Amino acid sequence: IMYGVGSKTISGSIMGTLLWPITSSIIGNLLYKFKWVRQNFPDTFQRNILGGYLFVMVKDISNLWYRYEKVRQYRSRRVMSFK
Repeated sequence: IMYGVGSKTISGSIMGTLLWPITSSIIGNLLYKFKWVRQNFPDTFQRNILGGYLFVMVKDISNLWYRYEKVRQYRSRRVMSFK
């Protein structure tokens, strides 16, 4: 086992890798409802790639936002005097 990587992280990584194509396919099929997507991405493979790209973008933006909020929360902490 690599340093700093537990079994939960490895199993989560494996499950995430296995679910990646399914997630991309679902998002690609949802994108098919938009006329612009149908015209510019007529092939199913192209829509799945676009769905995977959008999934990664949303995931990364939400992760960055979460970390930003945690840092902001940590910086706003103040020690109260106990009396």
